[in-house]
Amino acid sequence: MASMSSAGDRAGGGPTRRQVGRGLTALGGALVLAPLPAASAAPGQARSDAAGHKHPTLRRGSAERAGLLPAPLRRLVTDAETFLAPSPKYPWYAGAVLLAGRGGTVALHEPIGKAVRYSAYDEKTDTAVEFPPERQIAMAEDTVFDLASVSKLFTSILAVQQIERGTLELEGKVASYLPDFGGAGKQDITIRQLLTHTSGFRAWIPLYSAPAYEEKLQLIWK
Repeated sequence: MASMSSAGDRAGGGPTRRQVGRGLTALGGALVLAPLPAASAAPGQARSDAAGHKHPTLRRGSAERAGLLPAPLRRLVTDAETFLAPSPKYPWYAGAVLLAGRGGTVALHEPIGKAVRYSAYDEKTDTAVEFPPERQIAMAEDTVFDLASVSKLFTSILAVQQIERGTLELEGKVASYLPDFGGAGKQDITIRQLLTHTSGFRAWIPLYSAPAYEEKLQLIWK
């Protein structure tokens, strides 16, 4: 999924943020926190966790193998990159991580732009203040994003789909699907609690205060 925070339409008939967002949704965009494994097994091959639950394993593959059209995938990257050029109209779009696939095949996973680009906001000029080039950090496949409520639009729909298909239980414990989630006293939190915001998690996490990838994950999972 791409992180996009500027509002407005693009002049000159180019793609808007909303259009790029639609493309991500249509192609099954998703947010990941770690690199995907190399293609060593067939897409969709099930794996079993510690509790014996079977889950499909994502593998990299071609657009054709995922049942997607290559041209729209390439255009997705091109459209997203049009927002990277310095522009007063899009001062906060530093970069994105694009992920698209279908079934068990990930056909696109590409970082663009910067993970760290801006140091402050100038209220007088209504513009962003950039870090010096040597202090900027390129986007990576495993860059952690604080998407906040934006993720609800995707996760709630996907959760309901999986519940209807019988692959996800509303009263099931999250740790039975994601074993690493069960640390720090979270072993009894259920899918329903996450979807209804009754898990007891903090409503806001200051990810900006943790510069390292590992430290960001600690803030998320603790």
